[in-house]
Amino acid sequence: MVEETLKTVREAEKKAEEIMREADTACKEILNEARQQAADRQKSEVDTAKQTAKEALEKAREKEAAAMEEARRAVSEETDRIRKVALSRETEAIHAIIDGLY
Repeated sequence: MVEETLKTVREAEKKAEEIMREADTACKEILNEARQQAADRQKSEVDTAKQTAKEALEKAREKEAAAMEEARRAVSEETDRIRKVALSRETEAIHAIIDGLY
């Protein structure tokens, strides 16, 4: 009877050790999977952030190009206006110079 009890205890210990090994293996698998998921999520978040930054940069460049074009147009218009004013006063200036000579 004692031998039977010892046998039962040994079997229980073996089962307990097997359960512990299985639990340890499962724990390692879960941790590895969690690490992989975290790495995948981090990569995804970084990729999303990069894409968002890229899109924002492109929009900023488009706004800059539009602002530069508007500035060029405004400068061109102002230059044309000044040129017209100068041409319209050219005759007056010539007459003033001639009058000053005589």
